Order: sequence, then C-alpha cells, then structure tokens
Amino acid sequence: MEELAQHDLIGGDGEIGTWSGMTWMFEKAGGRAAVARSSSMANLLPAVRAGLGIAPLATLLGDAHRELVRCSDDIAEASGSSWIITRRELRDTPRMRAFIDFLVPHFQAEMKRMEEIARAMRERNADNDPTPIALDTSA
Repeated sequence: MEELAQHDLIGGDGEIGTWSGMTWMFEKAGGRAAVARSSSMANLLPAVRAGLGIAPLATLLGDAHRELVRCSDDIAEASGSSWIITRRELRDTPRMRAFIDFLVPHFQAEMKRMEEIARAMRERNADNDPTPIALDTSA
C-alpha cells in the first residue's frame, strides 16, 4: 500500500476523521496530506466518484458503484462494528431484551444479504457485465 503516497487522498473531518479506515489510509500513505476533506459519508462518496482522490469507503457502499475501483482487498484493521446502546438500568428489562434479541439476528442476516449483493457486484464488475443487480427488498 506504499502506492497511497503517490495518490491524492480525501480525508475526514470530525467523527469520520477518526474512523479506523481513515486513520489506516493516512498511516499507510506515510504522512501525505489530504487534498480534500469531508465531514460525512454523504459527501465523501460523491467526492470519490468525482475523482478528487482516494478515500476509505464501506465495502457495501463502494461496490455499488461500478465506476469506482477497489484499491485493496478488505482491510481487517479498518473494519467496523455496530453496537446497540442502552441505559444500564434498562438493558436487562424484558422489553429491551426482547428488542435486542429480535434486532441482532435480523441485523446479522441483513448484513450477510448485503455482503452477498456486494460480492455479486464485484464479480460482475470484474467481468464487465452490465446486468444490474436487483435488490430483493422482500426480506
């Protein structure tokens, strides 16, 4: 990934500046400064799509856009996680436990489905297959 230092990089301001993918990219770029900065994913993606530079994007998001090129395989150090946050006195109440017990497997199944779609998009992009991937929203 030493090639990162030879490319324009888009950095993050505020919270996204501390994301593991963002910090990983700048560490690997050997101190290269950002040519542009974004304070939200809603602005980061269009900046990358416009060709302003390289930035870390969620796999599911980046793979949905065929004009984008992956710079690497998935980066373990840059992976994220999701948390369910609740107040301490509520976390073991029956209604909160029921919500958590419902949400966790539902969220895991949805993430698996989205990863399968992303994998299909990557494979089709690699084959230059113009057939769009249909999202099954019935699940």
